[in-house]
Amino acid sequence: MSVENLHAAARFYSWPGVLIPAEDSKMAVVCRPARMDDLKRADEILVASVNEFTERRGFGKMASSRPPNFQAFSLRDDTKVYG
Repeated sequence: MSVENLHAAARFYSWPGVLIPAEDSKMAVVCRPARMDDLKRADEILVASVNEFTERRGFGKMASSRPPNFQAFSLRDDTKVYG
């Protein structure tokens, strides 16, 4: 890995589920609790990224959208526990 890549990788550190920029970064971090309205868009992003990854490697599309039943259940449950 080049020195430039190491420097770029060192600019960020992670915390469970959150990417936080180092102090010298100009990027703002905004965190908010997930909402039911987010589930459809999150599924679209996930399906698109998986399919782009598998197509780029010659396997074709492998992911498809599904109803977010488990995600909705988990979000409702988290709201009871944390909200």
